[in-house]
Amino acid sequence: MKKFKFLFLHGLKKRIKTKAFLLSNIFIGIVMLIITILPGFISSLISDDEQDNFEILVYNATIIPDTDINTAILSIMANNSYDATISYGYIDSSDPDFENVGDLGVILRAIGGTVNTLTVELVINSADPAIHTKYASIFGALRLYVAVAGYQLVNTPVTVISNSNLTYESEDEVGFDMLLSLAFCLPVFMLVIMGVSLLGTEIVDEKSTKAIETIISSVKPSTHYYSKILSVSCFVLIETIIMLVIGAFGSLISGLLFPSTGAGGDVVGSFLQASVPHILLGILFLVLFTAVGVLGEFTIASLFASMSNSNEDYQHVIAPFMVANLLIFYVVIFGSMFDLYGTLKFLVYIPFLSMMTVPFGLASGVLTILESFISLLIFIVAVYGINRFVGPIYRIAILTFDESKTSKRFLFYIKKAFHKDSKKIK
Repeated sequence: MKKFKFLFLHGLKKRIKTKAFLLSNIFIGIVMLIITILPGFISSLISDDEQDNFEILVYNATIIPDTDINTAILSIMANNSYDATISYGYIDSSDPDFENVGDLGVILRAIGGTVNTLTVELVINSADPAIHTKYASIFGALRLYVAVAGYQLVNTPVTVISNSNLTYESEDEVGFDMLLSLAFCLPVFMLVIMGVSLLGTEIVDEKSTKAIETIISSVKPSTHYYSKILSVSCFVLIETIIMLVIGAFGSLISGLLFPSTGAGGDVVGSFLQASVPHILLGILFLVLFTAVGVLGEFTIASLFASMSNSNEDYQHVIAPFMVANLLIFYVVIFGSMFDLYGTLKFLVYIPFLSMMTVPFGLASGVLTILESFISLLIFIVAVYGINRFVGPIYRIAILTFDESKTSKRFLFYIKKAFHKDSKKIK
């Protein structure tokens, strides 16, 4: 135990007590602050007075001249800070698609042939109820504007007709899902990528300089590689926490300096408040899956490092492993953007893929606690099996300097590690 503690603390201290650690974190901190503050600064420079332009198709089935309708609609849109391009044509309100309608369709009808009973129907190519309410309120004033032109009209409600083939999911909800996936996946992804690189480099350096022979003569191979895994895990965890704290600090400064650009913050806050139970469960399982996943990922990395004789050799062997982790990260991120939740529910039962998919799936409400526990159990069994498999191979490979091809070298190590005369790793 004392030897394990010594190797662990030595590995951690030699990374933290360096100028490179201090300078790199200062540089990363500056970059993180720029990244978090710059969007708010840019948004503050964009004029809020910029007007949106709407293409409006009008079907005028009344005796009111188009010029009066034109004047009324343009006045309404201008008073609401919108520009409008108006055209006239036939709109079939029974058509479920409204393919000929641009941003908005306005149908004006006079019941009984008199404009005193003018009805206004809005044809909207959107399923967003907020947009329906907004435009209904805006065009509720159309009667008053037409009356100014000399027509005495009664107050009739505005009817909204939308495309029946559209489904609705707000941009805020989509953005929140993507933000949630980034919050749960990015720290894990960074921890794995940084850790795999650091762990492999350190083991390969010790092997290439023959220092490993001295170390293994004093401690067991299992003590050596578990101390490496733990020291690298703690170091990367410290780096991740530092970056998250700097990012949160930058977001706070951005919100204080540019409060007008944080309108979306209320929306995000409402989503967070509604999702607190799921998010807390997601965080709990994130910790559990990260602990198990890091052990598995770093065990595999230590195996590849023990088989390598140089850093170039290690990078060549570890490249497919790194690409696989990158693909998992993208699957979760884009899955949240394009509602690929069926795919995510399948991936949660595959070890290592579940490390990022389960915490996000639980936090977003896609997965149940039972499904998450089953996935965690499968992952634990898989990592345990990997450790049992890697241990004997590591003991053989770390002290062998075979220069043959990687595939032949790997098969040789397996045969030698599990030969009946080979000692079991302790």
